[in-house]
Amino acid sequence: MPASVASTGLSSWRAASVGAEDAVIVPVVDSPASPERVIPSNKDRFASTAASGPRAASTFGGTHLDEVVIDATVAGAYRRAFRTFGGSFGVLLVAGTLAVIIGSVVGWVVGLALQAIGETQAVSPIATVCNLATQALVVTPLSNGWQYVCLRVVRGQAAAVGDLFEPYRGRLFVTAMSSLVQALLVALSSLPVAIAFVVVVMTGVVPLGGTRLAEGDVIPFLARIGAPKLIGLLVGLIAVLIPPFIVSVRLSLMSYLVIDEGRGPLEAAAVSWSRSRGSVRLLAGVTIAGGLLIASGMIVFVIGMVPALVVFFLAHAAAFAAVTTRQAAEQASRRPTHTFEGLA
Repeated sequence: MPASVASTGLSSWRAASVGAEDAVIVPVVDSPASPERVIPSNKDRFASTAASGPRAASTFGGTHLDEVVIDATVAGAYRRAFRTFGGSFGVLLVAGTLAVIIGSVVGWVVGLALQAIGETQAVSPIATVCNLATQALVVTPLSNGWQYVCLRVVRGQAAAVGDLFEPYRGRLFVTAMSSLVQALLVALSSLPVAIAFVVVVMTGVVPLGGTRLAEGDVIPFLARIGAPKLIGLLVGLIAVLIPPFIVSVRLSLMSYLVIDEGRGPLEAAAVSWSRSRGSVRLLAGVTIAGGLLIASGMIVFVIGMVPALVVFFLAHAAAFAAVTTRQAAEQASRRPTHTFEGLA
């Protein structure tokens, strides 16, 4: 029975069961319309409805923001990337160039400082600390800021060059720690590398010291290994590559979660793992297609790698937006839409 009908019947029964002077009128209030799900990844797409009632129309670049819907497929992500690439080319070019220049200048200055103190070896303790600090304080934040710029572009928001420095607005430590957590988790998934290496060495497929083969010795070498060992070597290579790739794909949403949704490092890792569930093929497809696109840009014309990189990051940001919106819709569909708080 609908909630409004039940509430009306209950109010009529109460009014009839008491005297006119003691009658208590229980107003019937219609159930409020279920508010649209507003999450950090789409909060800027919608106008505030708390005081103004219906959602107000807003536009950006002639596109109605409410109509920005990204298909949760590889083709949909790249379609969105190509559509937004031209309209925001200036912001993307300036932000990307600025990130590269800052990273290069800081790395150059650190290198000069290390030479000045006589630390010319890249594996020295002081050089290692300086390089790690540069990575954590400059390279990683600028990389995450660049991804945030791409995310705002594909969502149809007013992206600006200043968005590149979003990690420096109170999120620097969290950004650095998130990158460290992600690297450690991917490294742990690479344990099959060590196992496969030990197996290959122990079985004698590849000598520990290595051998230099002449140009015509490859086929005889493979024939000497034999089919069983060769199959085992191929299986080992697959085992080495697949786990780190899958883990890196499942954790590839962490940078967006840290900057866009304000998650902590461990929380971002957990949320990225859960949110990517059911979307591994999408994220992996976007990554593989991006690699092919970048390789094509290098083959056709070296400078073509730059727009290929921009399109890939836009497509990856579009995939994150699509996955986030789809998960929010699924969660909203599972929530009850009626309450009985108005019934005494």
